Amino acid sequence: MTGGLRVEAFRSLAAAAHLAAAVEALNLASRRPSPFLTLSYAETFLAHDEFALPGTEPLFLAAFHGEELAGFLALRRRRQRAVGWSSVKIEALVTHDIDRPAIVTRPQDEAACAEAFWRHIVEQERDWTFVEIQEQELDSPLVPPPSLGPRFWVRRFENNPNATIHLDYPDGAAYFRSLSNNQRRAIRHSTNRLFRGGEVEIVSSDDPLLQPALLDLYLDVETRSWKADTDAALSRHPVRLEFFRALARGRASPSLWFRFLLLDGFPIAAELNAHYADTEYGLEVVYDEDHRALAPATLLFFVSVAEAISAGAKHFNLMNNFAWQKERWGATIRDLAAIQVFRKGSLSSVKARLGDLRRRLVRPGPSQRHATVNLSKPEREERPARPPSEEARRRAADRLAALERSGALRRLRGAALRALLPFDPVAGDGSEKGSPPRRSRRGDAAGSGV
Repeated sequence: MTGGLRVEAFRSLAAAAHLAAAVEALNLASRRPSPFLTLSYAETFLAHDEFALPGTEPLFLAAFHGEELAGFLALRRRRQRAVGWSSVKIEALVTHDIDRPAIVTRPQDEAACAEAFWRHIVEQERDWTFVEIQEQELDSPLVPPPSLGPRFWVRRFENNPNATIHLDYPDGAAYFRSLSNNQRRAIRHSTNRLFRGGEVEIVSSDDPLLQPALLDLYLDVETRSWKADTDAALSRHPVRLEFFRALARGRASPSLWFRFLLLDGFPIAAELNAHYADTEYGLEVVYDEDHRALAPATLLFFVSVAEAISAGAKHFNLMNNFAWQKERWGATIRDLAAIQVFRKGSLSSVKARLGDLRRRLVRPGPSQRHATVNLSKPEREERPARPPSEEARRRAADRLAALERSGALRRLRGAALRALLPFDPVAGDGSEKGSPPRRSRRGDAAGSGV
């Protein structure tokens, strides 16, 4: 018992299931409520983990004040092999499709719970050689306390940073004005091209009954995107695809929200987002490769942010990867690191120190703040938008018609869509509302649309 806290370990989801409601309540009272820290999300993940390895078992740590749950941490134990030797690693239960693993607890109990959990790991889970909890901020309460002792070596290992837009704006127009001149110009330019190319419409829904069908429509756009046949696709693996189908069936806590950009009735860009507490989460985005020149995801994302502000969301969490692109959208970039604890003298610690030595001797690579994962296909020549095939148009039309019959789709087009935008795309010059038209050096109204 540490600081009046009693820690219990549960080694299966079934054993911890009775804590689900208490974990949910603590999560909502925590410093940063997260849909990825609920037991329902853990259940869906464990049932559909494409990287699952034999011999892996959950390790749910629960800290109690008497009989009241004070903190909860979802970990797992797994065996790993190095140079023919087997060892035990303890890590966060969910290692992908998650934002910053954390202790589920009230802010005032973070330090006490962290100390109690580390004490349990050191004193009760004695056969491990390596503990790693990824994506932690510099002030994370999960940083091991100095009292851990001299037998352990603690280091931080750089991870991709988090990017979050803090929605401190009265409306979408104010958010737009907060962006750089270059970013505003890029949004106007792509929007003008879209409006010149045909009828533009945004279709969206978070209706739980429609989510399986909405996911199918999203996957249809994905098959026409650069993500198709790469590790970035939802359909990269049957188990991963079933994971998202389970989320769409409402088997976990985040409320999913799908948005599509239609050009002349045909979906050419799609977003999969989630909502939890006061935060929107940008999970996935795809666009039709044949319409890349129109940059349709640009307008779609701006509308998503503007509607999140209107709905009262306080944050738009863009997760990790491609931080330099997300910074253009006004995101705050938070550097993250994996917290790693090694037993001194273990093979895991020797391997880690040799890796550190090698990295010091070779030329350092780019910082994670600016790094991206190279998942795209080889660059193709820029080409004008091509019309969809009759088969693709028919398939999309059938899916949209079926969704429309439900009556739960939100359709934003015509005057309603133009009213949401802080500039008038119909004017042809992309002038911001309330501003005079831009003029060329010769004094004529500029007509380039940029």
